[in-house]
Amino acid sequence: MELRFEDEALERLAYDTAFRSKRWHPTLVRATRKRLLQIQAAPDERTIRNIVGAHLEQLHGERAG
Repeated sequence: MELRFEDEALERLAYDTAFRSKRWHPTLVRATRKRLLQIQAAPDERTIRNIVGAHLEQLHGERAG
């Protein structure tokens, strides 16, 4: 799955394991990296929808797609 980021800090968080942010607690950083790795490893969107606890839903209106 291809990931696109609008926030540079979030992109660094996803790909740079040495990146540390003063804005986010280390526990949140670990959880975010774990979730991003799950999304990136997913072969299609059905797999992502089945991630337990993710609370993901399709976008509607002008944000669809």
